[in-house]
Amino acid sequence: CTETTPRTVQVFPVPVIDAGPDWDLLIGGEVKLEASVIKGAELEYIWFPEAGLSNSKALQPRASPLITTTYRLLALSPSGCQAIDEVTVKVHDDLRIPNAFSPNGDGKNDTWSLQYINTWTKADIRIYNRYGQLVFYAQPYTSPWDGKNNTQDVAEGVYYYIIEPNNGQPRRTGSITLVR
Repeated sequence: CTETTPRTVQVFPVPVIDAGPDWDLLIGGEVKLEASVIKGAELEYIWFPEAGLSNSKALQPRASPLITTTYRLLALSPSGCQAIDEVTVKVHDDLRIPNAFSPNGDGKNDTWSLQYINTWTKADIRIYNRYGQLVFYAQPYTSPWDGKNNTQDVAEGVYYYIIEPNNGQPRRTGSITLVR
């Protein structure tokens, strides 16, 4: 003998998320976490830990942790299905400022680059010649100085910079030697 009992089974899709790329930032800086939903709709988001996040329930919060932190993103569907992914934000203690560069077109040290300074979103950078004339200004700093004032090459020599983070971090000042 055989017996058959019909049953209805409802299958809910499991959400698929991506917490985005890992980040490097300077202490006092911030980045927008680039999380995305690959599969799923009407999801609820919870980031943990919450420390250093602008909104722990947003898909793409701004992160400004004081120490290196691995954030986990939990996505919950209305049916109770969940997905978890993580992203690490590595915090660097200090800005490394090169004291020389050579914008001669050889592909080596052709620009005065400040690593991770783009995470200081309100910073302004000023570079002056020996006469106190402004030759470079950036706010925000989106591209490194190429040794030009507008489109003209500046002379070989020593230049002076002021980096104002505008985020509670101390101002940085010093000199740069430009060698052609």
